[in-house]
Amino acid sequence: MYQKKYEEKDVNAIVNLNYNNALRNATTQYKSKKQLNGLWEEYNNVINIKDKEFQPLKDYELAFFGDGKIATLKFGSNINTDPRHRGASALFFTFRNKEERLRARFLGVYLYMDKDNYTGKDEDIQLEMIK
Repeated sequence: MYQKKYEEKDVNAIVNLNYNNALRNATTQYKSKKQLNGLWEEYNNVINIKDKEFQPLKDYELAFFGDGKIATLKFGSNINTDPRHRGASALFFTFRNKEERLRARFLGVYLYMDKDNYTGKDEDIQLEMIK
């Protein structure tokens, strides 16, 4: 779903999905309102990168945080992992910058499930992005 929003270039949806998290981070880093207002423009620039090529989700591990209440898909640190990817988000795309050098943008996504929705059955698990 997150990748699809990037492919659709839906900057409003991306900002809405990330705004609360970005606001918390900005507050903890004592960012000014002016810096926070630049958030939409920053996401817009990333979304509008031309010729993004999302990479397949493979060779990742499911990592848990917060006593198992938060999950993310990330590259592991085993010997077979590309050292540039170790510990990075498994959701990423590649693109060429102005100098035509190949670059990657990793989109860290953290997931959770509201405890009131947990039925105890694995097949009923519906994870949501942390907002």
